[in-house]
Amino acid sequence: MSRSLADQRRASERYGDVVQRISRGELDPGEVQGEFLRFAAEAGVEYARDLAELSSRYFLALLDIGRSYNDRFYDQVLPSARPMDSRPAPPEPRQVVLDLSGQLGREVTTGFVIENKRSDPADISFVVSDCVDTSGGATFRPPLTLEPRQLMLRPHHEADIRLLLPLPPELFKAGHQYRTKIAVRGYDDLELLVKLAVQPAAEPSTRASAATAPRGAQPARKKRTHHSPQ
Repeated sequence: MSRSLADQRRASERYGDVVQRISRGELDPGEVQGEFLRFAAEAGVEYARDLAELSSRYFLALLDIGRSYNDRFYDQVLPSARPMDSRPAPPEPRQVVLDLSGQLGREVTTGFVIENKRSDPADISFVVSDCVDTSGGATFRPPLTLEPRQLMLRPHHEADIRLLLPLPPELFKAGHQYRTKIAVRGYDDLELLVKLAVQPAAEPSTRASAATAPRGAQPARKKRTHHSPQ
């Protein structure tokens, strides 16, 4: 929800900028409309393709989640079936740890690479487990997204995966440690263990000094820096 509101606010600001430039005579309304029609004609097919791919990934993720919970249920109610199975147990997944840290209310972003070392294509998808507060408390579904969430990886090729994790105060607490797992489907020997440390939110800069400064005095300006959580 936080990301959606931010995107809507940004789109509204850019639309307002276009309207203001038209009102000041910097942009011609006819040219703006013509540019929109040309853009719609050029990008319409690409937009439809991206939307179809997004829908496909969404339903594949639903199938993966359903399969995961079905397996958990049958493993729980049929424990006696396991000793009768003479097949060797599958190997334990290889676990890779991702140590993340971010400020409360911000978004943590990182990336990693998936490589297909096999001679056949690999249908890769990701399933995110519930998030656990290591100091105790109820588990919850983290607002973690992966881009792309599902992909077909050609033999001996690799792909960059982007991980995004907002830290809303209604889910996370400053000073707490959290853990969640990401199962890599199609790459059954790999599991990502995400370890997250939540830092306190940055305190807003106060404007009291500027408001109470003597007339004619100017407060010192601080150099701005851009920071993104690692």
